Amino acid sequence: MARIPPRAAPPKPAPHAAVERPAAPAVEANAQPLAPSLDHAAEAFHALQPTLAGIDAALLAPLKGDLQRAAIAALGVATWAQRADVRARFAEASTCAALRFEVSSITLLERAALACWHVRHRAMLASATGSEAKLSADLDRRSLEVRDRMFKCAEYNLDDLDEAVKVIDAVRPGNGYLDRANDLYALANLYATHRARLATDRRNWRDDDEAKARALYVEILAALGLVPGVEGTDWIEAGARAWHVLRETYAEVEAVGRCLYRRENPDALFPNLVTSSRAPAKPAAAPADPTKPTG
Repeated sequence: MARIPPRAAPPKPAPHAAVERPAAPAVEANAQPLAPSLDHAAEAFHALQPTLAGIDAALLAPLKGDLQRAAIAALGVATWAQRADVRARFAEASTCAALRFEVSSITLLERAALACWHVRHRAMLASATGSEAKLSADLDRRSLEVRDRMFKCAEYNLDDLDEAVKVIDAVRPGNGYLDRANDLYALANLYATHRARLATDRRNWRDDDEAKARALYVEILAALGLVPGVEGTDWIEAGARAWHVLRETYAEVEAVGRCLYRRENPDALFPNLVTSSRAPAKPAAAPADPTKPTG
């Protein structure tokens, strides 16, 4: 009987050509460009001083996270966006009047990120010997009482004001003594701006709460070692101002960038700064293996 030859395998389809995507501006990918940039952080902070000083204090909502982590994430985006091909795409978008986007926002983003990094660096130097354990029980109690009362008053009476709501939402998740100091600072500024409206609250309004909040803010910073340096700079307030500029500028670049790169993994290209500011979660401990001896 004649032997039937084996059937030839069908030819493999030709692989599709890989679509080249721009590298996401991860910190690791941009480690080399970022390091020299950080050498100019102090210079960027001082150049941004007029802008920082002009921000309405009522708009300030300190970041509840590590400002340097957020700064590095934003700096990665700014460094990537200044590549010739990427900047050219942003520049083309800026010619569309409807977008109202200025390509100079990319340069401002880099400056704001460097300023944030510098401010956080100086705050850490100032608090090198500070410890949350130094907060007395009395200061803990007084500051929490004022903070909670002011928060309730602002939340109830300013819920129809968009800018105020942004500050209130930033205050809401606070934890820890440094966060409480930031909360008191932000709430005192809200009280100063909206005093007439808040004063109608018969339940939570106190005439002297704004003054108390500012005094308690200073007390907490002193207890934590975060007193202004010899040049008189309050690095916590400076951080709130620098974060405001960074957040607003990043939002401008991100909004246009996500449109321009909507087919090229925009979530990787434009990380969330608040999420980036948080320390990575520690991996959960592996469950014990019942088959292995414990002794």
